[in-house]
Amino acid sequence: MLCMDSNQAVAPSLRQTARALGVAVAVAGAAVLLGWALGVEPLKSLVPGFVPMMANTAAMLLAAGLGVALLAPKDTRKTVRRAAQGLAAFVVALALSTLVEHASGWDLHIDQLLFRDPLDVGHPGRMSVGSATAMLLVGLALLVLDRETRGGQRPAQLLALGAALIPLQAIIGYLYGAQPAHGQSPLTEVAIHGGIAFALLCTAVLLARPEHGFVRVVASDGPAGFMARRLLLAIVLLPIALGWLFLVAGLRTGQYQAMVGASLVVLSAIVTGAAVVWWNARDLQRVDEERTSVEEALRAEREWFRTTLGSIGDAVIAADYRGLVTDMNAAAEALTGFRPEDARGQPIDVVFRAHREDARVELESPFARVSRELRVADLPRDTVLVTRGGAELPVEGCAAPIRDRRGQPRGVVLVFRDIREHRRVEEERSSLLAREREARAEAEQASRAKDEFIATLSHELRTPLNSVLGWARLLRMGKLDAASVVKAVEAIERGASTQAQIVDDLLDMARIARGQLRLDVRAVELAPVVEAAIDTVRPAARAREIEITAVLEARPGSVAGDPGRLQQVAWNLLTNAVKFTPPGGRVEVRLEHRGEHVELTVRDTGAGIRSEFIPHVFERFLQADSSTTRAHGGLGLGLAIVRHLVEAHGGTVSAQSAGPGLGSSFCVSLPIFQMRPRSRGLEAPRVPPRPAPPLPAVASLDDLRILIVDDDRDTLEVVKQLLEQAGADVMAAASADEALESLRRSLPDVLLSDIGMPGQDGYELIRRVRGLAPEQGGRVPAAVLTAFTQSDHRQQALEAGYQLYLAKPIEPAELTAAVARLVGRSPGAASK
Repeated sequence: MLCMDSNQAVAPSLRQTARALGVAVAVAGAAVLLGWALGVEPLKSLVPGFVPMMANTAAMLLAAGLGVALLAPKDTRKTVRRAAQGLAAFVVALALSTLVEHASGWDLHIDQLLFRDPLDVGHPGRMSVGSATAMLLVGLALLVLDRETRGGQRPAQLLALGAALIPLQAIIGYLYGAQPAHGQSPLTEVAIHGGIAFALLCTAVLLARPEHGFVRVVASDGPAGFMARRLLLAIVLLPIALGWLFLVAGLRTGQYQAMVGASLVVLSAIVTGAAVVWWNARDLQRVDEERTSVEEALRAEREWFRTTLGSIGDAVIAADYRGLVTDMNAAAEALTGFRPEDARGQPIDVVFRAHREDARVELESPFARVSRELRVADLPRDTVLVTRGGAELPVEGCAAPIRDRRGQPRGVVLVFRDIREHRRVEEERSSLLAREREARAEAEQASRAKDEFIATLSHELRTPLNSVLGWARLLRMGKLDAASVVKAVEAIERGASTQAQIVDDLLDMARIARGQLRLDVRAVELAPVVEAAIDTVRPAARAREIEITAVLEARPGSVAGDPGRLQQVAWNLLTNAVKFTPPGGRVEVRLEHRGEHVELTVRDTGAGIRSEFIPHVFERFLQADSSTTRAHGGLGLGLAIVRHLVEAHGGTVSAQSAGPGLGSSFCVSLPIFQMRPRSRGLEAPRVPPRPAPPLPAVASLDDLRILIVDDDRDTLEVVKQLLEQAGADVMAAASADEALESLRRSLPDVLLSDIGMPGQDGYELIRRVRGLAPEQGGRVPAAVLTAFTQSDHRQQALEAGYQLYLAKPIEPAELTAAVARLVGRSPGAASK
């Protein structure tokens, strides 16, 4: 529990003192009763010749002492309290009966009820009026010990103070030698030990409740209590000592008469009173100076505390032991909406009004929790502060007890902060971590897809390459008959065409990824385009006994597009359908007009598509089966190219399938002159290769001197053979330096060069050639024949000085026609 008043820290010890005094009085009363019972005179009168204590007085002292001892503790049980009040009632009844006897002259036969008084003087065994009055007041004080007036006074303390005058007078009388003889003064005679017991009993009653009434001031540990205790001692002891000194001791020695003694008492009282006043005034001044110094230090410390408190970034609210706000800093003012002057004196639960985010869960008051547990208590993480204006702020913090120098808890301090920004940062951090995990998962997926693609690409390149190399070695051995030679040449041509198609698909995807795909847009009728694609695929379908049926509207409507790229779309869809349809299956092609669009639908009875894979069917490098046991080859680029080409034409493409083994359907929808496709890149359209047609006749290159430059010996040899078979006189060079040396020996009619070569590339070669004089070959017609097929390579070659750009691999007819055009011959003239 929190301490309520530091000035009452001595209250428990004073209560213990009251209890001890009560027990001592009870023991004294019991000892006197024992003296009466055993006839021991010292126990009855303490000093021979002094007035003895009556048995009834001793009994009442025993009862009153026990009553004080029982009532002194703060938390007294109800049964104990009733027992103590019963003892007090006995004291009141016996004392009041004795006073009635003195007043009326009656004998109620209570004086010798316990023991018989051997001295038959006056009223044997009857206590004096003074003793009976003192016991009556003490008994009444015990009965009203916890009663308090509206003015905050305790009647019990006033009764005890009045009762204390009687024993005090008796003690002074004994000190001054004015003790009465037994039976001579029945009204005032009080036994010496009875007076002392009465004084202790009255003191015990006053100390039983030290935190109330006027005793609270005397018992306090502040300056007022200190001064009150000092003055009370001086006021009580000094007059008694001075009176004895001048009125008793002085008169007994005969030094002066009684009046002179009285004047000396008065004079000495004045002098000692003034000395006491000066002494206390001096101490008061010293205390006041110390208080002023402490107040200044406290003021400076408090100012420093307020400055420090105001500099703290967190909100701080301090409350006293009652839970009332005493201080708060600027941060707390900003969060709660309460100004410090408005908050002071308010309950802390009013200023810091909070609840849990889940309103169904109750939030215990931080003040109540710390007051109960007396240790630091954290606020729940879902605490919401309700400001004075009604706004709600998420906060976090803790409450802790405030302790004084002795370690006693004196209040509670609450420290909290707004965590909106912290939560926002945490949410952003969580979001970033989630995105990072997603990005890492995507990167890992991309890495796996790349590895799968590289493995697939290697497989797709090596498979036809194996056939090409195998047939080439058989041809080199020269052991094949004529039919086998034809078969070998066809196999080599198919393998090369397959590899060329793979390269073209990769280049198309690269152009699409860079946004460099260019479309040669014109008005296109789709029926002829689709028919050409069907004618291209039909031989392969017939070889697998797959039936292709076509239902094509003659004029479904023209579309704006590139005929070569549109044929590539149709060819890719048909090739894909034939690839995944088992022998004996069927492929259906439909071309029809649908509102503002023309729709091309390719439906097959093939392997079908899993429903979960349909959303990914148009993604590049992605295949439904990429395992090493898959039944169908390919890089997974065909449908991705279809999607990009269709979207470049402003159309859409979709896929449907009832499931594995139930076939699939692809539908391309293109607008009729409503959306213009975007022009991307610089590359000219490229129609997918068809199965090898009959070889066209090559142009005649008779009597032409051609210089070819290439660092690859095989390429150099095959180009040389092709040109020589067309009638040309061919000179070969493996580097730029060899080409320039050949130019100096003999000027060629045509220069045909590669780009990528060691030392100096084809760009540097043509620049050096163009730097020569015309008679040295500076104006020789030149073409580049290279495997670098990007648009920037073509542009760079033309800017360097070449007139034609030819891409590897190249058909013989295309090569001879290009050379013929360079020298102004008709490409159509066949060689003999």
